[in-house]
Amino acid sequence: MHRFFVPSAELRQVRFQLPEAEARHAAQVLRVRAGDKVQALDGAGRTYDCTVDAVERRQVWLKVAHENLVPAPKVAVEVYPAVAKGKAMEIIIQKLKQCGREWLPEVTSPRPFKQCLPSAGEASCLNLVAALRPGAVLTGERISAYFNTHGALPRTIRLWVGPEGDFSSGEYQDLAAHDVLPITLGTHVLRCETALLALLAVCQHEIAVRS
Repeated sequence: MHRFFVPSAELRQVRFQLPEAEARHAAQVLRVRAGDKVQALDGAGRTYDCTVDAVERRQVWLKVAHENLVPAPKVAVEVYPAVAKGKAMEIIIQKLKQCGREWLPEVTSPRPFKQCLPSAGEASCLNLVAALRPGAVLTGERISAYFNTHGALPRTIRLWVGPEGDFSSGEYQDLAAHDVLPITLGTHVLRCETALLALLAVCQHEIAVRS
């Protein structure tokens, strides 16, 4: 079933129009037709089963048949990528938003490194950094160790990925002082945008098998 993002203000109406970009994609690429069943979502846990009511070149109207409320994920995953060069940062943001989830990620403006450091000893959080250094262990092992120690998954998993050339020694010291643990994805060195997506995939798997 095709799914479309619609601002929550629009979804307060039984019959509503898709935003222009979504409507163009629906009409010209997906070629939806009147009577088709689709789904709209507001990115904050609500999805709406809809029927396509009318289709024009740049306008698509939907009618709501049923509203669904999806609880927030039990484990929040936050990512802190260093600002990448060129199109790499655009790729990171694009792929993070293409998650297919009912709760869409919040993207914030870039912040200085030290403003992104967590509070040391924060409860129910697991802080991890992809590290090209000795002592890093597999991501799954870190999550498994937390689960075995606490008998549950953390409420929040935070992931740091450094820039091209990796974090500096001083930055690694700052991360360690704030209980951020080094992890690895194996023997291959990945590009920063690839490493972040790989880490998210591993985390999703580890969360799923323990939920």
